[in-house]
Amino acid sequence: MMDFGQVSQRSTDGSYVIQRDGYPYHVPNEGEWAELWAQVHEYALANPDKVAPEPPPPEPEPYVPPPEEIKQREAQEFVYGLMEGLGYEPSV
Repeated sequence: MMDFGQVSQRSTDGSYVIQRDGYPYHVPNEGEWAELWAQVHEYALANPDKVAPEPPPPEPEPYVPPPEEIKQREAQEFVYGLMEGLGYEPSV
């Protein structure tokens, strides 16, 4: 049996993520990866202390609009406010 070191298991589909040549390698239980998945699964069952659930993805960065977009939005709000103050109702 190969030593896969630390293994992450994806809870969504039961696939594994192993380190291969220093890079994370996704091993699904399908197609050309089925044989490797069986080996990793056997390793995971024999070494439960080396298997961890896959960590959740990081939270996305909040969107910060660039200054040009802020200026454009402020200009649009100003024009719409001016038009509303004059009683003009735009047709959409």
